[in-house]
Amino acid sequence: MMTRRPSRTRIPVGHGPPGANIDSSEERADDDTDGDTTSRPLALLRTRGYLALLVLAAILGVPIAAVAFGFLKLVDVIQKAVFTQLPSGLGFDGEPLWWPLLPLALAGLLVALTIRYLPGKGGHSPADGFKPRGAVTPGPDPRRLPCRAGHPVAGRRARPEAP
Repeated sequence: MMTRRPSRTRIPVGHGPPGANIDSSEERADDDTDGDTTSRPLALLRTRGYLALLVLAAILGVPIAAVAFGFLKLVDVIQKAVFTQLPSGLGFDGEPLWWPLLPLALAGLLVALTIRYLPGKGGHSPADGFKPRGAVTPGPDPRRLPCRAGHPVAGRRARPEAP
């Protein structure tokens, strides 16, 4: 016959009737004697503020993930069109060995025209190292749009590697 063992559930010190703790002489690191939720991570996860932050993250994250997926799908469609459908549409029996050089040259031309005719320098040189120069001014950089337009064609990003 099985006998039932007594429950060993601990009630934190100060949160129950006197003598409720099984072993009140043993101190535990996660006991909460002053009601502060920062010493108990699980209690912090159940707070109303944390749950509101979690809902806000979901509300923002789902559309952002959908836009990111749409961009990646667009890149995939453009790459398939440029590297497989365009050569056969121009009369080649498959992709010629030199074919990847054509989209690469067009993307390079687009970047060169962007550097030459749009304002600004395109950021600092990574070879100069990190040199903070004050606050970043808000607003889109007109030089980045044409460079990003060349990204799906050549499969590369045309921008400095440093922030």
